[in-house]
Amino acid sequence: MNFSDQSALDFVLLPHEYGSVSHRKSILPNGIIEHQPWAQFSWVQVTLLIMFLWPLIVASLRYSRERQRRKRFYFPTRESFAKMTVRDAWAIQLDLMDTETSSIFMLALKFAIFSVNGIPSISSLLVKTNKLPSERVHLRYSMTSVMIAEFLAFPPDDERALQAICRMNNIHQTYQKAGKILNDDLLYTLGLFAYLPVRWCALGTFWKDIGDCMEIDYSALPSSKSGWKDGLHWLEEVTEWGDWYEQKNMVPNINNQRVALSAIDIILYTVPNFLKPTAKKMVFALLEDRMIKALMLPEPSKVYNFSVNTVLDARRYIVRYFFPPRPSCMRFQPLSPKPDENGRYYLQTYDSKPFYIKPTLLSRWFSPTAIIRRVLGLPLPGDGGNEYCPRGYRLEELGPSWILAKKSIEHDVRVARKKLNKNHTTGCPFG
Repeated sequence: MNFSDQSALDFVLLPHEYGSVSHRKSILPNGIIEHQPWAQFSWVQVTLLIMFLWPLIVASLRYSRERQRRKRFYFPTRESFAKMTVRDAWAIQLDLMDTETSSIFMLALKFAIFSVNGIPSISSLLVKTNKLPSERVHLRYSMTSVMIAEFLAFPPDDERALQAICRMNNIHQTYQKAGKILNDDLLYTLGLFAYLPVRWCALGTFWKDIGDCMEIDYSALPSSKSGWKDGLHWLEEVTEWGDWYEQKNMVPNINNQRVALSAIDIILYTVPNFLKPTAKKMVFALLEDRMIKALMLPEPSKVYNFSVNTVLDARRYIVRYFFPPRPSCMRFQPLSPKPDENGRYYLQTYDSKPFYIKPTLLSRWFSPTAIIRRVLGLPLPGDGGNEYCPRGYRLEELGPSWILAKKSIEHDVRVARKKLNKNHTTGCPFG
């Protein structure tokens, strides 16, 4: 049978079998397609219509999500902020992190980790403990990311959150007892994590509670004796105190520079070598003048400042008006939700070297990250034998080996659970 004279519509629309090569007339009236209302629009008109309607659809979805959140977390007035529980604050922050502003929120947390490099008392300890430059910098970065992600991703009374906080306390308290970490250093770092992502009451409530668990002394804050009205009140005071602390302590030091350059190498690890000089200048453009001076970095040109600000403004506009809110099925999950058969967990995202990433066909071959890293010749999960801990992690294993030998996380978790009603309360810390 020769179909050369038949149209595609004949085959789709005619139920009759073709028994001869002669052309059969369509059973549809002539010109019926052309006379349909939708057929009168040109592709240009259709495109313009979509461009007009799409931002309205996105806005509708965003306002719908906002109404759902306001209904779920009903705090309509400043007075009602005092009733916000730690669990409420955790859930609000989790929504920001895994569905609303995942990329920018995580960037702000990374910037908080980076910002402490401008304080000589902190950078000097980091240089000494990490023996820069070395592979340990990448491992320390991954360990820090894991511990923070554990108590961000799981509820305040969850076993994983408690274990992460206890392990973090083990490490800090060892250096505190040796006089190498000061209370003000911890308070400043805590404040960075609280106010850099977004200055909301929920973040103040959550991070103030984390500070209580770390037994940080808040006496440097004005309302430490009288108490704070709510999480936003605490956040306002720690923000103002943090600015004063920077003015006093963020000063030039060679150790600041060494740690900062090492951190920038991690940030730009996946950037091709020929682009790294330009990328470094763009990173410098993100920093405030005070930090540029403290880190002893070259001052960025106005061209880079303008370019970075333009890119960020454009991104904000595009995401706000053209990207619908992330659906729940696509939540950002940096950690494996459940342990494997050996009771070990895995990171599910990574920026530099693939520590704690489970080697799978997807993570090694078929994911966009794997393809890019193969093209660039960068290590993949499972490379180097056990070098990148492909078997995952247990929380009690995180931290310097000489601290692990002396500290038992199980005892600390039991003690932490007994203190839930005092410090790490899942109720309201201000009401």
